[in-house]
Amino acid sequence: MQKTCNGFLFRYIMCIMKTNGLRQIAKKAGCSCATVSRVLNNRQGISEAVRKKILALAEEMKYTGTPGKRIVTLFANLDIDGFDIYTMHLLHEVMVELHRAEFRVEVLFDSDVDMIGERYICGAVSLLPYDRIASVWGKKRSQPLVCINDYSDFSGGVPSVCSDDRKAIRDAVDFLYGRGHRVISLLITNMNTLNNLVRAGAFEEYTAGYGGRLRGSVIRTESRFLNAVPLERYVEKLPADCTAVIAPVEAFGNRLYKILKALRPEAALIPWCYPLHDYAAAAGIPFMRQDFRSLAETAVKMLQDQLQGMPVSNSFVPYIFNRS
Repeated sequence: MQKTCNGFLFRYIMCIMKTNGLRQIAKKAGCSCATVSRVLNNRQGISEAVRKKILALAEEMKYTGTPGKRIVTLFANLDIDGFDIYTMHLLHEVMVELHRAEFRVEVLFDSDVDMIGERYICGAVSLLPYDRIASVWGKKRSQPLVCINDYSDFSGGVPSVCSDDRKAIRDAVDFLYGRGHRVISLLITNMNTLNNLVRAGAFEEYTAGYGGRLRGSVIRTESRFLNAVPLERYVEKLPADCTAVIAPVEAFGNRLYKILKALRPEAALIPWCYPLHDYAAAAGIPFMRQDFRSLAETAVKMLQDQLQGMPVSNSFVPYIFNRS
């Protein structure tokens, strides 16, 4: 995991998780989070002594009650190295917005989805980009859920807010065409996320819309993760007459930029960048950046609207396009 410029965010998030309700109760009770969840949800198979101890701790921490309690669960990915940069920044912004709205927050991992308590949370926000949690949520839970950068399930009452990848790709294609580029490639991973599928579809649609005046090609990696294979391999796959590359690969944009400059110095590049990634600005090249703050603000507003019984619909947040 890349944490070079994100040590503060990582420490902040881990501090929140150390005081996370389920985990704090489990630590004090000397049992697992799953046991705490079963007790709080009045499930069987727990000894009376353990049940009383957990309920007493939960009451002491003001953690039990009805769905009216303002506790929101955040679902986030955690791999063996910790949070990735995408999750870290987005999780931080959503936490800030939830606290501003006077919600308590608990963070659960993708493996903990079945562990949440039906009786003591009022809602949830999912930061899981490829789990499609919305498709099963309505069948198991009654609390509102908002998904960020993942599929919604309107029949199940689950909306989503996504970065507007269609507009970002269109803006990038139009920008490059206006700069005289007539052969453009899109480099993406083969990760089956909503964002990637939309990006590839939009790129093929918009480049075809130029007719014979513009030719586009999509280069997909063989792995979900670009650090699993040499990036040089994919730069070498670019058409010989390609003069520009659009690269929605935030975590590896800097490495791609250096390799592209070494192998194809004449090619222009529009990378997707994370906050605090300053290589694109320093190099004076255009770049796209997801507006994590607006994603968080929109997600929390959608959750609040659902809790108040107001109708909600899917929402899209424009990228920040620095045209340099």
